[in-house]
Amino acid sequence: MNKAEFIHLAKLIVQLFPQEWMGTYYIPAVKGEQAQGKLYSAYQIYKADLREAALFLKRPKSASSKVQKSSDLTEKSEPFKIILEESKDFDKILECWKFCYEKRQHLLSELSVFEYVRRFPEFNLSNAYELVTIRLLGTKSSKLAEVAPKLISYCQRKKRNTVDVKSILVGLNQASPDDPDDLNKLRQITALRLLPHLMPLGKEKLNRTTVAQLFCPYFKTEAEANEHNIQFKEDYKEDCLVLKPRMHLYGDISSPKVQIYVADQKYSLDNCLIGFDALFKCFLGLNCNYPDETLHVWQFIQCEVYSMDTLKLCTDGSISNIIQSPLWRKLLDFEKGNDELTLFLPINIYFDDFEPLNVIGSHSGAYKVGATYLGLPFLPDYIVSKLEYIFPVA
Repeated sequence: MNKAEFIHLAKLIVQLFPQEWMGTYYIPAVKGEQAQGKLYSAYQIYKADLREAALFLKRPKSASSKVQKSSDLTEKSEPFKIILEESKDFDKILECWKFCYEKRQHLLSELSVFEYVRRFPEFNLSNAYELVTIRLLGTKSSKLAEVAPKLISYCQRKKRNTVDVKSILVGLNQASPDDPDDLNKLRQITALRLLPHLMPLGKEKLNRTTVAQLFCPYFKTEAEANEHNIQFKEDYKEDCLVLKPRMHLYGDISSPKVQIYVADQKYSLDNCLIGFDALFKCFLGLNCNYPDETLHVWQFIQCEVYSMDTLKLCTDGSISNIIQSPLWRKLLDFEKGNDELTLFLPINIYFDDFEPLNVIGSHSGAYKVGATYLGLPFLPDYIVSKLEYIFPVA
């Protein structure tokens, strides 16, 4: 059911029972808040029960619907087929990235956090409830042109540069073009190549030279790039790993060409910066994790180049679960200081009136009797809203 159908049903109920208020049955979702009301709650409960019984089916897609009208966002949907299988036109990837991004934003406003993460398991991170603070802030333009001079200037001032950094800086000085636009592009390319050499070591603890080769490898010829890609695939296949979007540079360092690999499909581009931008969007459009070896580099780019908050940098104050709240973290730190072996979980205790003969069910709020209830706020949204997880205690 969609928003219009819920509103239509709520209006019908109010027409049949004029004493009822439409908001009792359905309140549409707004940014940061889930839809509410008796109709929506009942729908979520029935849908969860049907899904558990493997009876819930998605609404069939009409034969005349276009890619932009699709309501499905899975690996079987049309945008992913275009990206993964059908098209060799790289512009299609950018179109599908925009569609996938907008569709994810729509789903995030319509679904509970649990359902959203279940739809995209790549967001199911190890730091548990912090994952609900993910906020993609839009397709802001890249700030690489602003970041590049700072990175290069920092490297030029360093007295102890590695051999790789010195080689990259020498290449920049030797190839500096006269045209300001060409020089700006060269600086941005140079900054991308320097970035892995400036970052702290990631979780994998690989040396910076290895990280740089995995992040943005450079080859003198296209043949060398192709040979490296073949060996790269064989190594991943031997280790039973999944190939993720990746990029190779080759040719004249002042104006290198780029190869983008998506699902083992190669795309050749003349503009390195467009290729880099497209590679970043492929990670988001395909809902891929960043590679573990270069995770810290991509997170820096996401934050500093594209102005997209990472989990720990989300500071708007919004929370979706009490476990995220500063108060709970403060209490938890205090209690763990006294007893590190005990698991602490919050409970909600509150008073509310109830309808006779329907203690747990919804009510109109017109009764003069009430009870004390206990709730478990640490449960996922799809469970905490079920009546069987709300307990009358007095």
